[in-house]
Amino acid sequence: MNNHVSNYEHTLGGGDALLLILPGNAVEHMPLGPYLLQAVAKQQGYKVDVWHLDALLAKNLGPEVYQLIQNSQSNAYFQLLWARLFARSAFGLPALGHDHHLLWDQEQATHGLVHANVYNDQMAPFTETQLLTLEAQCYTWVQDVLAEYVMNPYPVVGAAIGYECQLHAGISILNGIKAKDPTVTTIMGGGYFDDYGREEGVLSLPIEVDHLLVGEAEDTFIQILDAVSGKAKPPTERVIRHTEGRSLKGLPLADYDAYANQITTILGKEYFDTQVQVLWYESNRGCWWGDKSRCTFCSIPEAIFRRKDTKQVVADLQEIQKKYPDKVVLFADNIIVDEFTDEVLALAPDSNTLPKVGFQLKVGKTLDYVTGLHRINTRWALPGVESFSTSLLKRMKKGTKGKDNLYFLRNACSYGIALQYHLLWGFPGDIQQEYDYLLELAPKLSHLQPVAFFTYALIGRGSPLFEHAESLGVQDKQAWQAYHAVYPTDADIFRLTHYFKGVFTSAAYEQPELIAAIGKVLQDWKDHYHKSYLQIKPLGTEYVIHDCRATTNYLPVHHPIDEVRAKKVMTLAHHDTMDVHQQWALQRNLGVVMDDYYVPLVTAEGPLLEHLDHHASWHQQGQPMMPTA
Repeated sequence: MNNHVSNYEHTLGGGDALLLILPGNAVEHMPLGPYLLQAVAKQQGYKVDVWHLDALLAKNLGPEVYQLIQNSQSNAYFQLLWARLFARSAFGLPALGHDHHLLWDQEQATHGLVHANVYNDQMAPFTETQLLTLEAQCYTWVQDVLAEYVMNPYPVVGAAIGYECQLHAGISILNGIKAKDPTVTTIMGGGYFDDYGREEGVLSLPIEVDHLLVGEAEDTFIQILDAVSGKAKPPTERVIRHTEGRSLKGLPLADYDAYANQITTILGKEYFDTQVQVLWYESNRGCWWGDKSRCTFCSIPEAIFRRKDTKQVVADLQEIQKKYPDKVVLFADNIIVDEFTDEVLALAPDSNTLPKVGFQLKVGKTLDYVTGLHRINTRWALPGVESFSTSLLKRMKKGTKGKDNLYFLRNACSYGIALQYHLLWGFPGDIQQEYDYLLELAPKLSHLQPVAFFTYALIGRGSPLFEHAESLGVQDKQAWQAYHAVYPTDADIFRLTHYFKGVFTSAAYEQPELIAAIGKVLQDWKDHYHKSYLQIKPLGTEYVIHDCRATTNYLPVHHPIDEVRAKKVMTLAHHDTMDVHQQWALQRNLGVVMDDYYVPLVTAEGPLLEHLDHHASWHQQGQPMMPTA
């Protein structure tokens, strides 16, 4: 038997259920959902184990190789690498599935999206021979996992399918387990099974799964455990749906120690200490903005917005901080509420008791919003930027303007908050002016956090672009051609898959040379970001702006200014109030005019920024404030 599998033997101690974490999960990121199910089950008296098959395969292939495959999920999704590596194990297809040429032909794989990801198009660096070797390793690995399971069986085995890339591995394992132990109850659930009809597609496949849990699964998972243990009647439905969003009050904390122990057991303490830099936490579900106006490209499942009491959140964070002070706690929430930072600070004014945190969030329109994030130890954020064009943002129904996004970017970078944000293109009815401004704007921003992805807007299942395609101008929806290569010929491809191509008018698609040119400018931004700066610093009783950006050919330029000019240069202001100081700044590319506002680009350390930017609330309240040492 494969030694990597047998090394994991002592972590399977038996219990009421076993939840599988499958390949396709980023090993260094704790999958929160299964651990919450484990904790909820423990409250009900059940012992549930979590088995990290993702880490097990990473050890088998090598963590670096596993990471290269995982990276393809964001850099070249059309390759469907995880599905191809398990297509033979799951469905008896040829090794790597059908049509190997689609692995390297983005246009054919996606029905024509040849320029779909010019900024980040990094296909996995494997030859066909290397991929066939990896596929053979995965095929053998499945058999080793099954042999290990037979020695440590459970009455219930569940596959956590967070992403569609995990489905093939999950089917491979569950089919094999059922073949070896017909008495076991097998289930599937997870983020892939949101209420979008995918379960019907999955049921068109040759799978040995007793139940599919659709939607939030804390209650339905307990139903399964109760039935298997004899406390309740077995469910007659193969598909079990949650009835309503449960309250988050009293939701237990995930067992972070169990995750740490498993990763340490499989990949070693050094891996956990150095590679696992974040732990995940959940404070709310749903999207309060989506309840008002759903973004056109958003595939987040529709659910009533609910959140934990902030007292519980603070207590949970403080507990995590005590155990894992070196980890960043990332919130799995789709979006945080605007008042969250004020609530946390009221309960925990000493931020040293809190861990470093990160969020997905709606762009805050004020400096105070970003200041609040900083004061609760925010170190990372995924803001919903998407564009600096207000007209394009309106097409997306984002509820923000370009000037809001740019001002947020300046403020977050001033506080040292690392950002990961996207710029999207390719929307029905878009026009050239919603993109070509970037050719002039991007060189002025080379000192700010660069764009993580410049890519086409996905037509994802569940999004308005999918659900209301015709009303938004999208015709002839088709699943990507690549999906046909990884499923049996009689599978219901349209119901299974997540990404689609449609026909619609779009200036971006009609002008691929423009998108390519923008991609080049953005790549230059990324390449030169670390040597660029635009920052104001005190100099005696006055100030000096230090400038080294693309606009200066990366040569240092210095602008001595007095406090009157400094405050004007650093403050967001409507164009009606602009004066000679802002005109001076515009001439030197220290600010830009956007949406009839002067938007400052110069960064400063937090206290100095609060002192100079009169958009801060303390200025509006007439309170004195000076920068601290």
